[in-house]
Amino acid sequence: MKSIMMKLIRVVTITMGLLILNVMNARIVFAQEPLPVWWENLRESCIQQNQTRRGVEYCTGEIKTNLGETRTVHVIVVDLYESGVKIEYVIAWGLNKYATPDAQCNQACSNDQPHECRQISECRDVNRSTKTGVALNNRPGCDDPCNRNYYPVMSLEQALNRARRINPNVAVVIDSDYGAYKTNTRYNRDHGPEGLTVVRGIRLDGRAFGDEDNNAEQRPWLAVSETSPLNAMIGKLESGTDIGRKPDDWIYTGVGGAPRLIQDGVVVEEEINTCFRADPASCRPGASQVAVGLSEGTNPRWLFLVLAEKPSNNRDQLLLPLANFMKDKLGAKDAIKLDGGGSSQLWYEGYPEKNGVVYREEQRMLSQYLAVIAQPGEGIQLRVGPAPEPAPEPTPPPQPGKLERLLEWLRGIAQEITQAWQVLQHLIQEIARLLAETRQNVEELLQFLRNIQNPEWWVEQLEHWLVQCCGSIFLPMGAALMVRAAKKHRR
Repeated sequence: MKSIMMKLIRVVTITMGLLILNVMNARIVFAQEPLPVWWENLRESCIQQNQTRRGVEYCTGEIKTNLGETRTVHVIVVDLYESGVKIEYVIAWGLNKYATPDAQCNQACSNDQPHECRQISECRDVNRSTKTGVALNNRPGCDDPCNRNYYPVMSLEQALNRARRINPNVAVVIDSDYGAYKTNTRYNRDHGPEGLTVVRGIRLDGRAFGDEDNNAEQRPWLAVSETSPLNAMIGKLESGTDIGRKPDDWIYTGVGGAPRLIQDGVVVEEEINTCFRADPASCRPGASQVAVGLSEGTNPRWLFLVLAEKPSNNRDQLLLPLANFMKDKLGAKDAIKLDGGGSSQLWYEGYPEKNGVVYREEQRMLSQYLAVIAQPGEGIQLRVGPAPEPAPEPTPPPQPGKLERLLEWLRGIAQEITQAWQVLQHLIQEIARLLAETRQNVEELLQFLRNIQNPEWWVEQLEHWLVQCCGSIFLPMGAALMVRAAKKHRR
């Protein structure tokens, strides 16, 4: 019996050892997964001291325009899997159609400070209150408090303050969809955001809300969920399918754009060259450009916000080179153009100059922006030092950051070995218990076989059976006979 138990223990030990080796091998393979495309290409420009938020990385790249000029591309990479990361829609504040400006609001307008009006609140409509569709659908509208024929706008700095009221952990503010804008010489204030507009889970655009452009079907859009790991997609509603609801219930932030730059990993040259579904002026040569893209995968991990600086030649085109840059250098599978030109603006918390304003072509005020929210930290946790130089030694010294990853991996291995050993101990105890029960059962069986060969044992079993099975029947009869015998004895 002892030898059998030892063999079983040996088999179980070997099995558990193989399982542990499999786990170790799986972890090693995971640790050796290739680094993302954007990191391989931009890592030298992702300066570590400029990374101030966990899950957000600021890098730069370069593109060649169609006339051969080199232009800088500012790249914000967002890790959608990182806890605490959110994409917020920052829309302007204004008056709805039921509000009438009071004296304080009028004074703010006199000082050209409409954002100081205490009656304004966040817009819950993409159109002005006097637009026909808004009135017919009983929508609130949203107006500039100083001129109800204008949709409200805000500067980049005001958008940053608005974003911090939503969440103080603002890492990035960038211009987004086409909409209202204001400069010192030009106004375009008839309406707000043009494409799909979902602000903190509430949709504000579409025919069901009096918005008559139907751009959620006409133009592509970016949609992002609320809680990490964030779900994100670039899509477009099929013609005739927009009934006013969000394209998916999980959408927390939705923002439109056009044209498509990349679709399913292919640069869409025809849509770029024709500025498909967008105002041709937005694709004009000689303008800076802004775009958003997603990496490959059903649940993409990387979101890219990019801004390409304005070329010096007004005949120089950026869009096609920018699309190729996003595909080849960032690994974007899908991308769309956002508002660019004079609207191009980017603020990044870790940018060491100009109070964080990375780029701003004009002092243009816009009706909406996008903000990236992230917790304090040191960027995206892929940093393993600069690209290694060829070394004569077969085993180069560890690069900065690898020791921590190795220790973390070893701790994980130790934890899994401990768990496996606990399982093994439990299994050994169960085997010992089963063997003890088996031994007892075997001994009882052997004793039974010995007993059935003894006639006296059969007699004992028969007596026992009669007592157990028939005693309850014969006992009353015996008692009656004893009573009757006692009566006869008295006589």
